[in-house]
Amino acid sequence: MTNRREPLPNLTLEQTSEALNPSSSGHEQAKRNFKEADQYKSSFLSTLSHELRTPLNAILGFADLLKGQHYGSLNDKHLSYVEHIEESGKYLLALINDLLDIAKIDAGQMDALLLEPFSFATVIHSVTSMMSTHFSVKRLSLEVVVADDLKQPLLGDEKLCRQVLFNLLSNAVKFTPEGGKVTVQAITEEGFVRVSVSDTGIGIPPDQQEKIFSESYQVDHEDGRQYEGTGIGLQLVRRLVKLMGGEFWLESEPSKGSTFYFTIALRRPAEVSAEGAEIVAPAVYETQ
Repeated sequence: MTNRREPLPNLTLEQTSEALNPSSSGHEQAKRNFKEADQYKSSFLSTLSHELRTPLNAILGFADLLKGQHYGSLNDKHLSYVEHIEESGKYLLALINDLLDIAKIDAGQMDALLLEPFSFATVIHSVTSMMSTHFSVKRLSLEVVVADDLKQPLLGDEKLCRQVLFNLLSNAVKFTPEGGKVTVQAITEEGFVRVSVSDTGIGIPPDQQEKIFSESYQVDHEDGRQYEGTGIGLQLVRRLVKLMGGEFWLESEPSKGSTFYFTIALRRPAEVSAEGAEIVAPAVYETQ
């Protein structure tokens, strides 16, 4: 009696691959599930941010009316309460705006840069002036060193540049003790603008330096002090810098301070055929 061999089934290349490597189909399904979950997260954050901004703007509006004493005078104690409401509201609004921007980037809704001529030196001085009160409260000294050629017009997304600088300076102020120093330096380097924001703050241990870009991560400091903040600002900076075709990194040593660096590609107006043209940026950002 002869053994009869069953005919081999006519499989496609994809089916054959899955038969030889059963784990591949499960891996692809896991990737699809992860992508769907990430899209859901971005959609949820976007919706939540919009819903929170509406009542928060109303709170800030009424706080401003009370602070202006348009409907009656306030004593010093009540005025102090109103100022605390306004300050906390603005902090929360900035946090919500950061969340919204992260959701937009992850959803691919912020993949274009609006190139307009602006002076990078002017942007730096504008942002540092806007934060002068924060430096004064903690008695921090500020040094700004900007290369002369950055005073000339460059083409780039001015709004995003301001946002990156504001977040990095806010981070430096937060983690620098009273009487410390913050230094901002900007130079041109091989077609890029390189900016560094240094502080004399608490510093970051080597094993935690990459973790600070993760959601809601807080640096464990040796003295046990807690610092307010969510870490979202640095996440946003990393995404925005990559969106502008640059790189973002840091150097830090515990108890001695940190220096955050970023590069962005800014071109002279003569190098672009149409000024103010909207240019699609390369998809170089990474989602966490």
